[in-house]
Amino acid sequence: MKRLKNSTKAIIISICAVVVLAGIINALRVVNKKIDSVKIVVNGLGAAGTAISKMLIAAGAENMVLVDKRGIIDVNDELLGEERQALATITNPEGLTGALDVAIKNADVFVGVSAPGIVTEEMVMSMNSDAIVFAMANPTPEIMPNLA
Repeated sequence: MKRLKNSTKAIIISICAVVVLAGIINALRVVNKKIDSVKIVVNGLGAAGTAISKMLIAAGAENMVLVDKRGIIDVNDELLGEERQALATITNPEGLTGALDVAIKNADVFVGVSAPGIVTEEMVMSMNSDAIVFAMANPTPEIMPNLA
């Protein structure tokens, strides 16, 4: 039974990542942008955020900035665990450091699987034109739809 529970959890997380990827691909089509030429910020690097990040990278995302509760992850952070360190080596091509407000500036896509209310209207306004916001913190999103 334990084996079934573990495999079911992995399947659910993968499905979440697939659904987010599909949504991003479709949203990018609407705004006439390509996944390999946009800046994507993922905030929240728990199981869902990590799976989403890996799925986006596998789909061709080349400019991703990943943010956890301590800020932007980068290769110089010696406190990162092994999995986050591996992600840091293939993300953040601009070498950004700091908090979410730094990461989200000039981004085309924001994916939030983190905490309620942490994205401000000003942060959304600092994103590129035709920005895409997937605010998925549950039950209260990172920013309410009417404010984004």
